[in-house]
Amino acid sequence: MPKLSFKDSIELRDILIPDDSSDFFINVKGKTHIGRIRDENQDKLSILLPPKVPQGILGIISVADGLGGQKGGAEASSIAVKSLEKSLNHSTSTRSTREMLKTAFDSANHSVFLESKNPNLSGMGTTLTTAVITSKGVTVGHVGDSRAYLFRNSKLYQMTNDHTWIANQINQGKLTKKDAKIHPKKNMLTRAIGIKNNVETDLVSFSLNNNDTLLICSDGLHGQLKDSEIINILNKKDPEIIVDSLVKSANKSGGIDNVTVLIVNFSSQNPINQAPYGFLSLFTKEEKKSSLTKTLDRLGPYTDLEPLNNIVSRNIYKTWDHKLKKQVIVKTDLNIEKKNLRTQFDIHNETKCHPKVNHSNIVKLINHNLDNQPPYLVLEFLNGGSLKEKITKSGPVNISEMIHIIKEIIKGLDYIHQKNIIHCDLKPENILFDHQGVPKLIDFSLARKINTNKNISKTGSVLWVSPEQWHGQNLDIRSEIYTLGGLMYFMVTGRFPFSPDSSAENEKDSVREKHLYSFIPKATSLNNLIPINISYCISKCLAKIPERRFQNTKSLIKHLDTYQDISFDHKEWKFFSKPNSFS
Repeated sequence: MPKLSFKDSIELRDILIPDDSSDFFINVKGKTHIGRIRDENQDKLSILLPPKVPQGILGIISVADGLGGQKGGAEASSIAVKSLEKSLNHSTSTRSTREMLKTAFDSANHSVFLESKNPNLSGMGTTLTTAVITSKGVTVGHVGDSRAYLFRNSKLYQMTNDHTWIANQINQGKLTKKDAKIHPKKNMLTRAIGIKNNVETDLVSFSLNNNDTLLICSDGLHGQLKDSEIINILNKKDPEIIVDSLVKSANKSGGIDNVTVLIVNFSSQNPINQAPYGFLSLFTKEEKKSSLTKTLDRLGPYTDLEPLNNIVSRNIYKTWDHKLKKQVIVKTDLNIEKKNLRTQFDIHNETKCHPKVNHSNIVKLINHNLDNQPPYLVLEFLNGGSLKEKITKSGPVNISEMIHIIKEIIKGLDYIHQKNIIHCDLKPENILFDHQGVPKLIDFSLARKINTNKNISKTGSVLWVSPEQWHGQNLDIRSEIYTLGGLMYFMVTGRFPFSPDSSAENEKDSVREKHLYSFIPKATSLNNLIPINISYCISKCLAKIPERRFQNTKSLIKHLDTYQDISFDHKEWKFFSKPNSFS
């Protein structure tokens, strides 16, 4: 297997030229396991994706392998990862990736070194390998003997050097690889995070090609498997299968250490348009015709209105509020001039139903003018993307992340429910994240009073409407719980609860029939890592009859709180590393 020093990687970068389009979609999977011998897992992994990364970055992934006694190793790896994440999150887009990484590693080293002054944690340290992914390529920061590999065209390139006594002896020709495996100093590190007041960080940069795979792992993997074994598994292509197979193979080969694996697959095509996720868009002919936002020179006091060109935002513009000195969203519909009564009702209804008091999980209504022609609303600008974009770009999230998001959404719903209002149009597109990653409800144009059926059957998005909403019956909180079940299903499987049949003449009728009469596949059948109690919770929310669902959000939250990571012998991550990544 080719092994690349920093100098080699710069030379390699010249030939690793991406396709003409430098835009890559990334598919990330990660897993950490205690192994078969150790009493504690001292490895940590971290996966950060938009909106939790600085602008221009596609993702940041890290593996840390702690060392130093029963408590020290776990503490060191945890402290290092948290410090690194904090430093990178506070980096500005004007700094180079290499500068960001160097500063972040220095910060992590300083944090661990300070904590090691505690007598109970004396001598602790950790390895740390982090990859910052942009559309131009990857930059890896590295200290210790965890590794970063590039897998291309069935060839495996080791992109980092091991900072170990053994590696130095082998490089100097003083020791053979065969003798190194049984040498008493085989686990001795020459460089680690937190051992000294300062640390030298290796920085490796390289570009990407379509279908490249990046592997970052602890020595619990590369110390147990031969390169040929790793290559055979990487050839399986599917990141989820690869991660699971690598961990299982390491344990089967002895499992003498904790094993942590992160896989990133790079593709020039969005994986959401391919199996296994099966994302789709359902739009009527009228919606397709109007998918491009009309230009608008002025609306009320607002000028320089920038249209947001996506189909659900055909009436939405971004502009600068000179009085507030910040960007805002202006929502209107130019078709009102053509006496589109439904749209006119939606604008007035949204103003009426939108909470007048600020809530952390509801987009802020700043101003409105219903007398203007056309009338408009002024709303808080949220730049963190939608829940749909989050799952569409990156795939399913882990269970803890899903629970966190759902609880935040419920906070917003509980607030409007107290005002006797139901949203009636919950869907991933109507949940946006702010710059801190806090999810917020938007779009109250279809909101109604609880227990009303006026115009209900024609409202809401077909993929998310409850059976009673299809029937035009009175709606209450349990209708929102049905949609919450669909959102949870979407977040942990990457699939809509119901999709139209490809052969159906009418997509809307096809989905309607499924909402009314079909049962969704169990979430565990699509992702066997989903705990049974969470799968049950989702199925209960999606019961056809409202009386069989959770009767309120409090009982739903109570059931979600039964999920605990510690009930499993290992933890698995998809896309986010820890439950509090939004905190």
